[in-house]
Amino acid sequence: MLVRGRKNSLNFVEASESTGVIVYPIRQLFEDGSNDVVVYRKLMYKLDEEAQGKFKRRLIEIIGKKYHLNMWNLWRKYSVRDSIKQIPKDKGYFCSELVAALYKFLEILPPEICSSHYWPGSFSTETELKLINGARLGPECIIEF
Repeated sequence: MLVRGRKNSLNFVEASESTGVIVYPIRQLFEDGSNDVVVYRKLMYKLDEEAQGKFKRRLIEIIGKKYHLNMWNLWRKYSVRDSIKQIPKDKGYFCSELVAALYKFLEILPPEICSSHYWPGSFSTETELKLINGARLGPECIIEF
């Protein structure tokens, strides 16, 4: 997930097995030469100042959480609300689950679907991701370095 930081900087939020949930400047993604392309879709959804503040606080809460891919979560039929006030200390995320959890926190994904049911391909233009409350994703854009 790409997010704007201080002074309008562009940052990458990810959950990976080696680092857990971290945020870093997007340029770092390309510094070691292992990545040269990123595909993203811009979220078309206006957040007022209060919602932006809540989102930033939630993101800060999630930073440092462990990476976690659990088969039980993949099979779970009903969702545990990702908009709950407290995130359990042992909560972990895998990559697309993190994006889905943040979207659910913003109330733009249906609350009844588990965040762990979303895969990276769920956010591509080839699937019909059901966003709610007027949110939509723009076309796929490519950043090449």
